[in-house]
Amino acid sequence: STALAGEDYIAVSGRLVFAPGDSVATIAVDILGDLVSEDDEHFLVLLADPVFARLANDRAVGTILNDDEVQGVTERVPAETFLGGGLPNPAGGSVTILFGLKSPGEVELRILDLQGRVVRELVRGALPASHQRVVWDGRDSASRPVGAGCYFVRLKTPEKTCERRILVVR
Repeated sequence: STALAGEDYIAVSGRLVFAPGDSVATIAVDILGDLVSEDDEHFLVLLADPVFARLANDRAVGTILNDDEVQGVTERVPAETFLGGGLPNPAGGSVTILFGLKSPGEVELRILDLQGRVVRELVRGALPASHQRVVWDGRDSASRPVGAGCYFVRLKTPEKTCERRILVVR
């Protein structure tokens, strides 16, 4: 593959469910626009461990059509507001959080513990419609390293709220 996870797209994993009789299903992959001139890029899609089914083909190729900067045009705005997973995840230290805003507005990006308490506020304020990248250093609001465990990153915008899980290992 020529596309890089974390730079060109946000890698996803999970369970894909086919309804009885269906042979086609959709996998949503968040694409990250950039300003580098390059050809269309490709990534590999792997399917494994079917239940009550047989895979005729367990591999496919996803194609990212040229999403780059056009001369004289600013960075493209995401088609939808999204929150990507933390990179790396699980994390032993810093975590890069990728998100995109379809429209400008007030944004809150927070790290929460399993009880829903705010561990750290990473962003609070107005941001433009664009792709964003924020690094969480694995510390709480008092600058103490957080303990190992499961945390949530929550993105709240006027149009929607998204959450993703981050596993911290020490």
